[in-house]
Amino acid sequence: MAKLLLIEDDDEFAGILVEALSWSYSVDRVGDGLQGLAWLRHSQYDAAVIDWELPLLNGIEVCKQFRGEGGTTPILLLTARPRATDQIVGLDAGADDYLNKPFESAILHARLRALLRRAPAIKDEVISIGRLSINTRQKVVSVDQQPLRLTKREFAILELLMTSRGEPVAAETILNRVWPSDSDVSPDNVRCHITRIRAQISKLSKEAAECVQSAYGIGYLVKAPKN
Repeated sequence: MAKLLLIEDDDEFAGILVEALSWSYSVDRVGDGLQGLAWLRHSQYDAAVIDWELPLLNGIEVCKQFRGEGGTTPILLLTARPRATDQIVGLDAGADDYLNKPFESAILHARLRALLRRAPAIKDEVISIGRLSINTRQKVVSVDQQPLRLTKREFAILELLMTSRGEPVAAETILNRVWPSDSDVSPDNVRCHITRIRAQISKLSKEAAECVQSAYGIGYLVKAPKN
């Protein structure tokens, strides 16, 4: 599951956006430009949705400073400014795309999908490890071509592990990528979810369940078991 940062100061509008986006993404939300820039600098996001009119530091300055420091996270700029000249200012500041308010939720999702397709971090569509396969675009997990039912968060964890291609992923990294940053969770939550993922896979294949492994003292990984 991709992780988004939403920088929007209007609480009501932000609540609507978070509710709409949370079906498909893990979403962090902050309400001013200075805090948003700090979160962009220090956390790993797949994309950011930034309002132009923000307190403390506006969206244009957030884009300029982040890009000036070498930040590469795709940015979708939201604004009520309809003029073409304003769009040019936004894009020249470092935004990758521009969306005028008001807009439909379906358009927002389509713009984000387009940004994420262009992002180098999301380029694999089907990954197979042992008897386990995941389609990162269609959000489908299968064991020997049999579909596996997982919750949204379980899928996000398994997707992160499989896209790491056998390299261990620390529990703290999983927490940061899969849960909102202000969630009251711990590595025990990751352990419980890993246990449930293994149990679900085991219903179709105990051999496939062995692909989801613990790396002692490091974290978790998905790796084909040795014959």
